[in-house]
Amino acid sequence: MEVILVMHSAAATPSDERESLPQLILSRLHDPAQRESFLSEYRSALQPAVDPWRFHLLEQVLHQWDLRSQAYLRDGYREVVKAAATDAETEGTSPDEPVPGRRSVGRSR
Repeated sequence: MEVILVMHSAAATPSDERESLPQLILSRLHDPAQRESFLSEYRSALQPAVDPWRFHLLEQVLHQWDLRSQAYLRDGYREVVKAAATDAETEGTSPDEPVPGRRSVGRSR
């Protein structure tokens, strides 16, 4: 039996009020890997959340996944991520190259 804690975001709309935030997030996640990642983080944060001083950790996980799940649904999201990954692979500085304007540790000028 899985326990789903019911929480509502501050900006809940009438349709959101019928579902808990975790259920809403799951309904937005169509990729099985994303769903499993969310559930893993959710379950990890759920147990400590029984202590009031650690409840904020669960709120943080839900807030982050709420934003992610909304982003995943946007048109063109996958294309933007793919383009960013391609740019990161082709541009940038090699780890062995010095960064202009930054002094290396161990070097003296």
